Amino acid sequence: MGIRLVLLLMSNQGYYYFVLACIGIPANFVTIIILCRGNCGLSKSVTLYLVAMTLSDLLVIMFCVIFDYLVHYHVKSLLYVTTQLCAFNEFPKSAFMECSIWSTVVFTVNRFVAISQHGFKVKYCTWRTAVNVLLTIWVVSILRSIPDYFKYEPIITTDQQGRGCRVQLDFMLMLKWAVFDWVNHILTPLIPYLLILLLNCLTVKHILVASLACRRLVRQDSAANSDEEMKSRRKSIILLFFVTAGFILLWMPDVIYFILERIADLHYSAANFTHPLAIFDQCSTMLKLLSSCINTFYLHLDTN
Repeated sequence: MGIRLVLLLMSNQGYYYFVLACIGIPANFVTIIILCRGNCGLSKSVTLYLVAMTLSDLLVIMFCVIFDYLVHYHVKSLLYVTTQLCAFNEFPKSAFMECSIWSTVVFTVNRFVAISQHGFKVKYCTWRTAVNVLLTIWVVSILRSIPDYFKYEPIITTDQQGRGCRVQLDFMLMLKWAVFDWVNHILTPLIPYLLILLLNCLTVKHILVASLACRRLVRQDSAANSDEEMKSRRKSIILLFFVTAGFILLWMPDVIYFILERIADLHYSAANFTHPLAIFDQCSTMLKLLSSCINTFYLHLDTN
């Protein structure tokens, strides 16, 4: 029954991505407007990180869902598209996906420092630091994605014009491309995934230790200030765990697929869509793109 349900979902991916685009684009757009108004009770640095995450998620949906999957399913053939345009679409897909992932990482780092590293909080958790960090990861992500444009070749050539695009047949046979591909997959999403997992474990450990300490030290004279501080602290912790838990769960299949393909060296034929590994690959893609949509709902729940 479960296999039939998965196969049914796989055969209707076009509808899935259409619904994802219809929900994700307006939800992310409205979230950006709400955050930019600054009435959510969040600090300027946290607001900036959330705006960067939401903006990158919006761009991921536009380029990965609309321009890639929806166009592919409705046009039915990429041979109508020139090779230059097809390859150029791969560049922003990679860049904005990386921006989305690393924006989540630096947001997690910011919350970890704010919750666990009070001595470093004053210097790090500032608006200027947020601007510098986000600007750095966006510039690096875009520059790192430029080579993606050059790894594609035409599927066919008509009237001396390349049509469609596919990865070059000797892509993995060339050492420079093999190194680039491995670095690309390690940077996105393996290292971010492990960093977010590690920082959340350290944050939970700090919260448990701090909770035990608070039970031993009850300050009656500063109860009001303590309640207000605990309320703000609780809101920050809930927001952190909602965002990072969604990322960890939805990106887990993609990380597992990376391990199976790159480390265990398991592969499947591109023509065999019913192969378990092919189904798992497509499901992991659907889930990681879903992560670009659900963060907005976490933010609305937390700010309301």
